[in-house]
Amino acid sequence: MVHKSTFPGLLRAKTPAPPLTPIGVGRGPADLLQFRSERKLGRVFFDGSRAVMTSARCRVRQFVWFLLAVGLIPATVAGQPGDSRLRVFGYLQGSFYYQANVKNSESATTFTTQQLNILMQKNLARRWRGFVNLAFTNTYSSYRNWGAFSIEEAWVGYRKHRYLNLKMGLLIPRFNYLNEYRNRMPVLPYIIRPLAYETSFQEDVPIEDLVPQRAFVQLYGSTRRSEFEFDYAAYAGNSPDVNSDPNQGNTGVDFKTSALFGGRIGFEYSLLKAGFSATHDEIDELSGLSPDSLTQSAASQFEDTPRVRLGGDLRIEYRDISFRAEVISVQYDDGIPDVNVDQAFWYATLGNKFFDRLFIFGTYWDTGINQAQWTEDKGWESANVKIKIPGVGVAYYMHDQTITLKAGVAWVRIDIDYPIPYPERKFNHYSLAISVMF
Repeated sequence: MVHKSTFPGLLRAKTPAPPLTPIGVGRGPADLLQFRSERKLGRVFFDGSRAVMTSARCRVRQFVWFLLAVGLIPATVAGQPGDSRLRVFGYLQGSFYYQANVKNSESATTFTTQQLNILMQKNLARRWRGFVNLAFTNTYSSYRNWGAFSIEEAWVGYRKHRYLNLKMGLLIPRFNYLNEYRNRMPVLPYIIRPLAYETSFQEDVPIEDLVPQRAFVQLYGSTRRSEFEFDYAAYAGNSPDVNSDPNQGNTGVDFKTSALFGGRIGFEYSLLKAGFSATHDEIDELSGLSPDSLTQSAASQFEDTPRVRLGGDLRIEYRDISFRAEVISVQYDDGIPDVNVDQAFWYATLGNKFFDRLFIFGTYWDTGINQAQWTEDKGWESANVKIKIPGVGVAYYMHDQTITLKAGVAWVRIDIDYPIPYPERKFNHYSLAISVMF
């Protein structure tokens, strides 16, 4: 996007950034990206809001009600429609990284609770269900200001037929193949997800620009005829300009009249699975960053800038060999020739399964981030950041994929094309991780 003074921390050659190392996408003992059925994983809806209690009695009462809510104390009400016990489960990945400096970078080691997802599900009625997904990243601690916490999903779903389903509420939309399933770490073979999907890197990589992070209603389904299967999804959500400033009104609310619209169509035939995705929205992120020297009419060019995302995904399975690839293109129609903030990403992974438990793979990722900056003496200047990462990895699945041991190595290269000289950065990244499903 457009920045007035400096580029994000990823571009600072002397500042150690979180490891930008991919550990591929492939296939495990089952289909590594074909996750357990929704019936087995389940879904839930849960309202996690709590009033602030001041007395000890109120705190105890609140804690008891919380235990009842999450199902740690069994509670049922007989005779109500859709009566079902609430299920609580989740995914956890703990990692160790070693970054070895090669050129203009710094060496570093760290342990981290990279990703923790707590999920809750409940069958509300015969065709209705609810689901909540709470996400914690980078050893989250509010007291220490570490990591991040978010309500990733909180929706109610309705299932009419296989070819007609509806989700209503906060949800992760279907874009390419991986976006919807990015949190299922135990069944994925890599430690760090492809950069467009790696939420633990959101401070350095513009993942919210590359991939739609949330929607609020989605219609989807699939149908099969012999060896051919067709699936679709269409969704809508808020514009990117959700208010985060308390001085401007309620936070978390979209005051714009524009909205996000998107969808995906896919098909499967024999060994081949493929899909095409697209979204459209309008973004005001450029408007507050226009230089003061521009006239008001010129500055208005940065308002309601149309943004289009295009994506494609391809999967091929042949016996124990798996190939995965995805491509993403983000285009901004700002109408200003000297400003280029378009972005692109693609990856490809080839792997092979051994002994029904061991998966070994190689992968290559390429990320292109265009940015623009205004200076009084030179006007608009553009920068192009290229992140190229080849890597290899291994995943060993235990106990029906409830425990996964992982290891990987990647070779990271960051090139910055900008009028002010920025040195090329290179470093090697070594990682170990354990993922569990609980």
